Amino acid sequence: MKVLYLTTDYTEYLQDQVLIGLKRLPDVTCVDVPRKDVVYAAHEDAAEDVHGGGFTVWGTLEGGDDVDREAPFERLEDGEFDLLVFGNVRRETDLFERVDFDAVPCPVAFLDGEDERYEPTPRSAVAFVREALSRRRRGMEVMPAVGSALYEPALDEGYYFKREKDDAVAARANVHPIPFSIPAEKIRDERPEKTQTFQTHVQCEPAYELPEVRENCTTRPVFDTEAAYYDDIAASRYGITMKKGGWECMRHYEIAANWTVPCFYELDDKPAECAPHGLRDLENCLSFETPRELRRKIGYVETNDLYGLLQRNAVEWVREHTCVDAARSVSDTVRRDADE
Repeated sequence: MKVLYLTTDYTEYLQDQVLIGLKRLPDVTCVDVPRKDVVYAAHEDAAEDVHGGGFTVWGTLEGGDDVDREAPFERLEDGEFDLLVFGNVRRETDLFERVDFDAVPCPVAFLDGEDERYEPTPRSAVAFVREALSRRRRGMEVMPAVGSALYEPALDEGYYFKREKDDAVAARANVHPIPFSIPAEKIRDERPEKTQTFQTHVQCEPAYELPEVRENCTTRPVFDTEAAYYDDIAASRYGITMKKGGWECMRHYEIAANWTVPCFYELDDKPAECAPHGLRDLENCLSFETPRELRRKIGYVETNDLYGLLQRNAVEWVREHTCVDAARSVSDTVRRDADE
């Protein structure tokens, strides 16, 4: 499969994770246009200035200079590509409007890694109006809805992969759930020694009712390097995580990748089809509503010698959520429909 992958200049987890995975799939040739410099190892220093300190995702791919990126849309219309991917359709609305999808001879996949609702900005107002008029000319009823969790015009043009698939989105046809993922090399091969109860950087305010958290943790980022950040998590028996802008965030995966049991605040409130997928209380994580519940569950795990089981299950969970797995979920969805 040959993929044309349309990137943005905005660093974003889902878009960049799927790109990394497609680049690593042995049966896929992926042409990223424009070249997404920040994901390549040659630009590792620049990655430090992006979201999350550039930890985990960025600066991980080798090469990238030997890709032919000339005249991608002409080659697309000539049938060279088997799949067209919009890396973040919510930030590519101008490009979306310029594409004549009737002339695209291959399937199209739209990634939506946003955790906020679609709100046209003043800068995109002209594109928004063009969009609406174009859909009216084509006799299409669905308009780009202000305040929608989806970029509505894309739903009729291809496969839509949504990070925050809440209950309102779950009922929509052609919307596929997609979680975050982690480069496989960021998962530790061996179980590290545990010397502390919780990681140092804890953002969950209710957890600070626990003395262990209040005395040893901070809400402020304190690590300048990925190695120091990972080593601190690896030294911790438990890693506290939570919903922030959305339910999905890299912290869940970074905790499990370092053989640490995730403790997820209010996990039971997460919509079933919304990422992260596969985290189950007292199986590969601990879910808690109050600090008292977290203390009680940790006590139960330690008293009944269940920590090793939860730890192994957490690592197995994250090993099933690598960037290659995320990319394969996109390519397999398209291939499955093509074979039917």
